[in-house]
Amino acid sequence: MKTLILAFGNTGVTRKAAERLAELLGGADIAEKPPKDLGGYDHYVIGTNVRFGKLNKRFRKFAKKKRAFLEELPVYLYVVGVEIERSEKYIELARRAIPSAREIRYVWGELNTEDVSSFERFFIKCYIDGRNDDHLPKPRLLDKELRALSESVKENF
Repeated sequence: MKTLILAFGNTGVTRKAAERLAELLGGADIAEKPPKDLGGYDHYVIGTNVRFGKLNKRFRKFAKKKRAFLEELPVYLYVVGVEIERSEKYIELARRAIPSAREIRYVWGELNTEDVSSFERFFIKCYIDGRNDDHLPKPRLLDKELRALSESVKENF
């Protein structure tokens, strides 16, 4: 069975989650931009990051443009973000974007400061400091959620 993982992200963490999913699935094609022809795959796993409380803009546009096409396919979603306390909100946003998704997992995330502006780097530092002050855990990818999603996809091979 052929699987396509689309990773809509900004800083590489959504891609990192896609790579781990591909490993757990025993192989999959990974793309950060949708191919012109989406046909030829048996399963589709789509990842989006959360940025400033919103799902990735490219993901939202893709979901809107391809909604009818996606309704006919076995689609699974994962959401990468740093606010696990708001995971249900982000899962609901993803469900509204692609209501036909068979499963949606919030896989948490990481804070990557490599490819961000100085303003974003400052914001990330403040965010981490605030979480530390509140004794909250630092964001990290949740392998158990990635495993659960991969198992769900495999069940439908």
